[in-house]
Amino acid sequence: MADQWMLRAPEFSNCNCAWGCPCQFNSPSTYGSCEAISSAHIEEGYFNDVDLSGLNFMMLLYWPGEIAEGNGRQQFIIDERADAAQRASLGKILLGESTKPGATHFFVSNSTMSEVLDPIYAPVEVAIAVDARTARCSVPGTAVRRSMRAFNSICRIATASSAFCI
Repeated sequence: MADQWMLRAPEFSNCNCAWGCPCQFNSPSTYGSCEAISSAHIEEGYFNDVDLSGLNFMMLLYWPGEIAEGNGRQQFIIDERADAAQRASLGKILLGESTKPGATHFFVSNSTMSEVLDPIYAPVEVAIAVDARTARCSVPGTAVRRSMRAFNSICRIATASSAFCI
């Protein structure tokens, strides 16, 4: 029987490109390479009979050229509170190993990687306020990422602006 899994999790992702992530719209990256961080807090989730609810994770992603060209490198940071079964389960999900080819962004992203580093298990702090358009995600000593509410004067809506450092 195939693995059964589900994640319900607000996610906050951004990269080093200009707003709008050009590669999502068939355009080249802003600087010719991509450095991205994606973080999530699993509000509800499972992998087969393993409960993943309440855990956080962060993905550090790098491509030396355009994402579609591949040759990427990825590093997962999984919440240190995860036990061995939860760590193994999240690893399978994040690597796209328990899905049909192309069915999830985890699978698609992993298909562009030539180097997958061993996961790090550390405190992953994720605070995402979707309605307020703010987020702060960090792994002490490794990565910090935050967004702030910005007002788009052209569309007259509030959007999120973000910054990160590794």
